[in-house]
Amino acid sequence: MLIEFKAKNYKSFEQEMVLSLRPVFTQKGLDYSIISNKALCSSVIYGPNCAGKSNIIEAMTTLKDFLLTGQIPKF
Repeated sequence: MLIEFKAKNYKSFEQEMVLSLRPVFTQKGLDYSIISNKALCSSVIYGPNCAGKSNIIEAMTTLKDFLLTGQIPKF
């Protein structure tokens, strides 16, 4: 289960970027999307063109590939 993902110095992210799937309990009406009070079951990434949305997915894919093969993929 992914709770938090951080990336730094990856493509367009010079500063640290954090994608958190921790629920915010002050927001009401989202009880259906919380898994055992620890994480959200889904997330949406949106923003303007060239904001880095694809780079978040590519950073996650790079991490997955590294964990599965033990090597950082070449671009």
